[in-house]
Formats: sequence, C-alpha cells, structure tokens
Amino acid sequence: MVKDKEKSRTIPDTVKYKAAEMLADPTIKTKKEIHESLPISEATLYSWLKEQEFIDMVNNKVDKYTDRELPEVWSALVKEAKSGNTNAIKLYFEMKNKYKDRKELSGPDGGAIQVDAKSELKKAIDRIARNQEK
Repeated sequence: MVKDKEKSRTIPDTVKYKAAEMLADPTIKTKKEIHESLPISEATLYSWLKEQEFIDMVNNKVDKYTDRELPEVWSALVKEAKSGNTNAIKLYFEMKNKYKDRKELSGPDGGAIQVDAKSELKKAIDRIARNQEK
C-alpha cells in the first residue's frame, strides 16, 4: 500500500503496478491518460516517477514487452532486408556482427596523416610544466 499525499488516502500496490504497466505500454501516449484512468492524482504519479524502485519496475515491464515483440520485429526486419531496403540490410548485418562501419582518415590530398611525435610530446610536457607552475 502507498499513500496518495494529495488526497491523504492509501492506494493499493496493484494500482502502482498498473501505472507501471501503462507507462511501459507504447499505445499509451501521455501520463495524463494514466493518472486519469487510475484512482491517483497527477502528483502521486510524478512522485512515483522519482522513486528508483518504481523506475526499475517500469524498465522491467518495458524489457518484457520488447522481448514479446522481438519475433515480430525480427520478421519485419528480415522482410525489409529481403525487399532490398539497404538500411535494413545494414542493420541486419550489424546485429549479426557481420558488418562494422569503418571510417578511413587521411591527411592532406588523401595521403597519410603525418604525426611529429617528438613535437607533440614536447608540447604536452610544456603544458604540464606550465600547469604545475600555477
């Protein structure tokens, strides 16, 4: 049982549980829908949203919901990839660890990047020395 501070009454834990379920439900668009459909005030809902235990409950429900949807989502991804959608193909291979986005860096005119290690090291040492003098 939890207390509704605004209305000074006790709320059953099942209402808190239902609020967490509603927050995890992607068909529910607003928090207003939740507190108006349950016997709680807006202040109570926002108070619960600050509680780590309640946040964990919501996250657990989101995980369960997404796990239930996984086969359907996977099927849709494969269907899109087979239809030639390049973004779906890329995502498919990324998820299967068969693709890694690689970026190649080059210097001026496409050549190799030149690094003067001695010069860079001296700059770093000078910067550290100045900071220690302060």
